[in-house]
Amino acid sequence: MLRLLDFVDFKSWAGNFVHTGLGLAGVTALALSFHAEALTGGPADAATAPEKGPVLALSAEDRPLASAGAAVGSPLTLASLSSALKAGPVTDTSIRRAALDFAKERKCLATGLYYEARGESYAGRLAVAEVVLNRVASTRYPNSICEVVYQGSERLTGCQFSFTCDGMSKDPSDKLAWRKAQRTAQHVLMGMIREPVIGEGVTHYHADYVNPVWAGQLYKVTKIGRHIFYRNTTSEARS
Repeated sequence: MLRLLDFVDFKSWAGNFVHTGLGLAGVTALALSFHAEALTGGPADAATAPEKGPVLALSAEDRPLASAGAAVGSPLTLASLSSALKAGPVTDTSIRRAALDFAKERKCLATGLYYEARGESYAGRLAVAEVVLNRVASTRYPNSICEVVYQGSERLTGCQFSFTCDGMSKDPSDKLAWRKAQRTAQHVLMGMIREPVIGEGVTHYHADYVNPVWAGQLYKVTKIGRHIFYRNTTSEARS
């Protein structure tokens, strides 16, 4: 249970999320986040309520990159998650706050994935998620997912992710794409991904139909779907 508090300090674990699973602490945090949403009157994420019932299961699209611990034949139900709470109410303020923070960060990541990568494959969405968490892990960027995603959004220019200041982004209207974004964010934050798609230190990307001035100053790592990914020089990649 103590590891649950690690979710509050994303700087401490984001850099290693692609290398180590979060295990029981991740499942517990997710369960508590659903409990926290109930306390605040918020609905459960659509990602946990597919068409055939409230289960967290991997689609055929997701299976190749997901860990063996999330087998499709053994879906994780909301009932099994909430069973951890039946022993008694959550009364510890710090744990309750951690659950709320986890739910907030998950929503910010899903929102970023929806607007930045909703037309991409599962691997493409994972790559964008890795960029976000690589920034969280870097001293060059803010310390939380929400702060990274919305960095610069208060200005007309200077936003790090264009959807945050384009004046057009509203609540997700494509429900299927939104469920995919939520599910991807959930997999990433629960440590359900076997291995990194783009690797640590990759903090930039752009669509292949634009040519930003900064691209020539960074090292090109790979292209996935319509996005080209970059990192700084080797000596700066982990800063």
